[in-house]
Amino acid sequence: MEAIETSLLNGCVLHVDETPERCGEKPDYTGGEPVLRKSKGTSFNAYIRTHSNETTTLYTVNPQKDSEGIERDGILPRYVGIISQDHEAKFYHYGTAHATCGAHLLRELRGLFELQKIPWADEMRRFMSGMNDHKNAGIALGETHCSAHTLSQFEHDYDRLIEKGRIALSALSEKELGYVELRRMLNRLTDYKDCYLLFIRNYQAPFTNNQAERDLRPCKTKQKISGCFRSWAGIQRYVLIRSFLSTIKKRNRSDSVTTKKEGGSPVLSYMLMWLKGRAAHS
Repeated sequence: MEAIETSLLNGCVLHVDETPERCGEKPDYTGGEPVLRKSKGTSFNAYIRTHSNETTTLYTVNPQKDSEGIERDGILPRYVGIISQDHEAKFYHYGTAHATCGAHLLRELRGLFELQKIPWADEMRRFMSGMNDHKNAGIALGETHCSAHTLSQFEHDYDRLIEKGRIALSALSEKELGYVELRRMLNRLTDYKDCYLLFIRNYQAPFTNNQAERDLRPCKTKQKISGCFRSWAGIQRYVLIRSFLSTIKKRNRSDSVTTKKEGGSPVLSYMLMWLKGRAAHS
């Protein structure tokens, strides 16, 4: 697990996301020292957070979706690099730069156009998508950065579209359909301009946070099948094992979970023995 943490901390980009799970127990940190509480007639929310890149995955679990959990995890407070995330306010306090997910932005702009009938949103959506297409085409040709001239034009067009959106907003009354949604979108694109344009300014920064979403899919599948975890110790063991399995899969090291009889190394067996020892100790 220390090697997994080191790999993440040394990476240029760290993808972060979280998903709720259900558990029959959860620790209460309000008094300082955690007190394990058991549910009565229902189950508690727990939140599994993934920290990942192309080769490594680390899952953690916390009873609340808050910054205190991030501090307990101890990953983001130590990370110095680009954080790819879905515009979650608490994540902006960590890392040195942020690549806010463009896929989420495109979906919201599509909704603003189709549901709120705001034509500007479709123009902005096509502009953002076009920038990503330009980057992908350049990378396919071996380019490592956007030319200064093209980048300057993109920045100019971005500002022009924001101003165009402000004009569209001023033409709406406060009670008119789409006014509140358009105002919020324009404020976000203005305040977080650097985060939404980082992917084109720095080709190492991703356009989407799909890596983290893919890494969380097994957790959602687990929830659909099992419903919930009975104990807090159980969900803690789950995130440890899932971290290990996801990492070796990304590194094409499936032989690491085979037995000696099958010609591999019994790493998984050793890990399960270690988990049992931790459970016995606790």
